[in-house]
Formats: sequence, C-alpha cells, structure tokens
Amino acid sequence: MDGVIPRDAKLQDAAADVARRFSEFDAYGSEARALAALSRRAPGHPERVYSAAFGTFLKLFERTRALLLNPDFHRPLKPGQRFMEFEDIETERMYRILEEEYPAVLPGEVRGVVAWTVYWHYLK
Repeated sequence: MDGVIPRDAKLQDAAADVARRFSEFDAYGSEARALAALSRRAPGHPERVYSAAFGTFLKLFERTRALLLNPDFHRPLKPGQRFMEFEDIETERMYRILEEEYPAVLPGEVRGVVAWTVYWHYLK
C-alpha cells in the first residue's frame, strides 16, 4: 500500500473522502470496493496509485486521531466554558506535524482531515 502519491487535487480529495468513509463509517464493505470507488471518482491513474493514495489517507486519519487523543494538543478550557470548541485543539501544531510526516499530501487535504477529525471525534 505504500508509495508516492501524485499531488493531484482531484485524486487526493477523492482518496480522503473514500478513506474517511471506509475508516469511520465502515463504508464499501471491503478495501477492494473502496479502491473501485476511488478509481471511479478520480479516473486515469494506475491501480498502484489508488492503493497508495487510499493507504496514505487511511494512515493520515489514524495519525490525526492519535494526535487528537494526546492531551498535549488540548488547550485548557476557558473559565466558565461549558461547551467544547474547535479552538480548544492546537490545530496549527497538528498541521505542521502532519504536513511534515505526509509531504505528498496537499496542505489543504491535511487541514481538511484535521478539521473533520476534530469535529467528529472531539466536538460531536
């Protein structure tokens, strides 16, 4: 599954969405079906590219969840704060770490993965 993925925005956006649906909602039923969905959404690449992109985004979501669970990335709640807020998480620090660890992933995709993960696993 490892490999370099192209810096193709359409492919990466589709790979992020397919990986999110697969890992968070058990969509597609199998990795093979997830890869087929990805190839339909971003046609024109060899099978190894779809596999690499899907694997990269699965790992990116997993790593993002791990950072989010680390209390070092949580700011102290403000006095009287009753509800969780997006700003409670040091997202800029997460972006820097993830962009360094996943250089082939476009920065906008990294930010999208972080935003969605914070919403789904922290704010929801």
